[in-house]
Amino acid sequence: MRRKMRELVRASADVIKVATSGGVLSPRDDPRHGPFRDAELAVLVEEATAAGRFVMAHAQATDGIKAAIRNGIRSIEHGIHPDDEAIGMMLERGMHLVPTLMAIAPVRPDPGLGPA
Repeated sequence: MRRKMRELVRASADVIKVATSGGVLSPRDDPRHGPFRDAELAVLVEEATAAGRFVMAHAQATDGIKAAIRNGIRSIEHGIHPDDEAIGMMLERGMHLVPTLMAIAPVRPDPGLGPA
């Protein structure tokens, strides 16, 4: 993770976006599960911060949202399924939410994120 972050900074990345939960349009992703452990996200944020970059999270499901919050990520992109605890955590930290309000409707009509 450190090496990849440093590569991104050297490649002139202004901001880092990490997927802390799967995507609804990705046929092999489960939007309810995240690909990274907390320790990996913490290193990512540490390296980005050292380089003066912010990190945003593609996070649709509750677990991905909370993982982003716990590890110091600055904003949540999409944020389709936060629970009350996640919302409270975001408010405590003054985080930004960039919601996706309608794009999911035609793809996943099941609000429980069941199979498309």
